[in-house]
Order: sequence, then C-alpha cells, then structure tokens
Amino acid sequence: MHASICDFLTDIVQNSFEAASSEVRLTIEQTEDFFDFIVQDNGKGMTIDHLKRALDPFFSDGTKHKKRKVGLGLPFLKQMIEAIDGEFSISSEKGKGTIVSCKIPLSHIDTPPLGDIPSTFSTLFSYPSTAEMIINRSATRAGKREEYEVSKGELLEVLQEVTRVSEMMLMKTFLQSQEAAIEELLERV
Repeated sequence: MHASICDFLTDIVQNSFEAASSEVRLTIEQTEDFFDFIVQDNGKGMTIDHLKRALDPFFSDGTKHKKRKVGLGLPFLKQMIEAIDGEFSISSEKGKGTIVSCKIPLSHIDTPPLGDIPSTFSTLFSYPSTAEMIINRSATRAGKREEYEVSKGELLEVLQEVTRVSEMMLMKTFLQSQEAAIEELLERV
C-alpha cells in the first residue's frame, strides 16, 4: 500500500483535496540527512476530537467515502515515522484547514525509498480537484541550495488541461527537468 515516501505524500495530499480545500500547499526540504515535508490546506479542518481520532486506523467519519470504514493514511504515516525515529505532527482547526508535518531521517535502515517524485507531482496535479495545488521543492547540501515552485494554475496556463496523455507527458517532462537540478545537488560528494 505505502511502498515509498511518495505514496504517503499522495495519500496525505489526497486527504487535503477531499477536505474541500481551495488551496493545498506541499513544501519539501531535503538535505543529505533528512526529507522534510509539510502538507497544508485550507479545507474544512477538524475538531479537536476528530483530530485525536484521525490517527486511529479504524476510524473514518464516512463523509469522504461512504463504503470505506477505515482511514489508514495518517496512522500508517505516523507509525512509519515513529519506527524510523523521525518527527510527525498534525494540527487542524475546524473551518480553517489542516497541517501535516514530517521529518524523515534518510539514513535509518527502515526508511522507505523516496519514490518517483516527478511522477508523484504529476499525479497530484492531475487529481480531479478544483483546488489550487502549489509545490515548493528545495534541497540543501554543503551550503548550496536548489529550489523550485510550481502551481497547478501555472501548468494549466501553458497546457490548458492535463487530461490527455500528451499533456501529462509534457507536464512530467517539465517536472523532471525541475527535479534534475535538485538530484544533481544531492548526488554531489
């Protein structure tokens, strides 16, 4: 189900889309040692009681998926983070939105692989949601920093839509080109 960190990112961002958000922001900061991410939305948010129950794998409020009676994304993410001595936090306010923040140590033997970041971003931008999706991706190594930010709105200005294979391929190629500088920086010795 969750074979890579990108699988967790997809799941958490999907939660934000399904929470009636008009904007979802994914911020990723990577160093040689850590992969940190924050998913922030301005969706319906959660009450304090609902927030406590959101980490229970057998709880689902039933509003997103009528047939699904469990919500495994957040509990699995928290369990994985705790198992690798990382940091996990979630905060939410009813009517204002939710923030999920994680710090993942890359050197821990049980840390899952990152996964295919450009493909993950393509999937998120293609998700059938009216929310504006903004991704800020940066990496720092040996005092040098690479960063890019891209939004669904910017991509749609150029591509018009992202429903056909040709547009999706162009989007993925663009995201791969953005990711190349970060990968080069992180691979330097």
